[in-house]
Amino acid sequence: MDPSDLVARYGVWIFFYVNIGLGLALGLLPLSVGFIKKRPKIGAAGLLACVIGGAILGIFLSLPACVYFTWLTVRQPNPAAPIDSAD
Repeated sequence: MDPSDLVARYGVWIFFYVNIGLGLALGLLPLSVGFIKKRPKIGAAGLLACVIGGAILGIFLSLPACVYFTWLTVRQPNPAAPIDSAD
């Protein structure tokens, strides 16, 4: 089988998996920032949004999701530390 026939036959799936990998790579940024800023749920949501956005529209949806969730994580204040009362 000729390689051009493989690309013609499986091109959509190759494009799909490459975009999922791209979304995963971009999603690691909000995930890591979320763990650093003690906001792992927002970081995990960012990773999920980037992977799903990458699967749907590639970089056109995963890059804005990466920027948005990273910005959302950075702009929120750190969670308050528990107050120990010395009564």
